[in-house]
Amino acid sequence: ARCLRSTEIQKEDLICEGQSFKEIDLNTATIDDIRTTKSALIFKVDSDHKEIHGYGTWFEVIFQGSEKSSTISLSTHPREPKTHWRQDCWLFKEPFPIKKRRRDQINT
Repeated sequence: ARCLRSTEIQKEDLICEGQSFKEIDLNTATIDDIRTTKSALIFKVDSDHKEIHGYGTWFEVIFQGSEKSSTISLSTHPREPKTHWRQDCWLFKEPFPIKKRRRDQINT
């Protein structure tokens, strides 16, 4: 897929629930841990769309303070309040056929 950077995905553009495909603990991560991300995206669409042309990515970060009560989170999810961070949109070379309520899988 080809990435279009700094895209603003609207919450109305989402046709299924988001899912985590990479978690990184910055306290213990190595360069090899973050160098590549390969994952299968498994999703079920609840809309009447017949195909998708790509998928969106965003990040969520949890900053854990020295005390559990001092946790702060930052999310760039399209349903969360806007920040100066944006989302990325990954476009396929060809549309991917989908069917309502069927589980589909895309390998990234």
